[in-house]
Amino acid sequence: AIAALCPNHIPEDVELLLYDEDPMVRASAVVALKEAYPRPATRTLEDMVSHRDVAFREAAFFAVSAIADETIVPIMLTLAEDEEPSIQKRALELIAQLNAEGRPVAIDIIERLPEALREQLNQQVPTGQATEDFEREFSKAAFGAEEELEDFQEVKIPDFDF
Repeated sequence: AIAALCPNHIPEDVELLLYDEDPMVRASAVVALKEAYPRPATRTLEDMVSHRDVAFREAAFFAVSAIADETIVPIMLTLAEDEEPSIQKRALELIAQLNAEGRPVAIDIIERLPEALREQLNQQVPTGQATEDFEREFSKAAFGAEEELEDFQEVKIPDFDF
């Protein structure tokens, strides 16, 4: 929300969200802060795709599906070769989807894929599922934050007489 409301003057503390311990917070921060802080956001995304915890790699995928510009090419190549089959499958689905949409970034990714992955990609039918998954996950994260805010707003602070 902060990045959308004031894209040219984001408070410095907001950048700390790029290093949050929650993978979806990091992914959301990458998407929101990519324009204001391109290097830190890209570096965070690169760290996420090589993280040993699969939750960070999955969250990175969601960020990549929202960004989908030329900066994601090396990141998509890493995700397409991920050891986790579900991440690899989603990455190939997203590449197929971007290609079906005629996005130039898809051509860059496809040209750099290993031959075996290009063959798998040719078997992919673009369904739009990749971006639908991102929207659903992002909505769940936003809904959770909204619930936490409601809980916080109900906290009563006692009056103190000094």
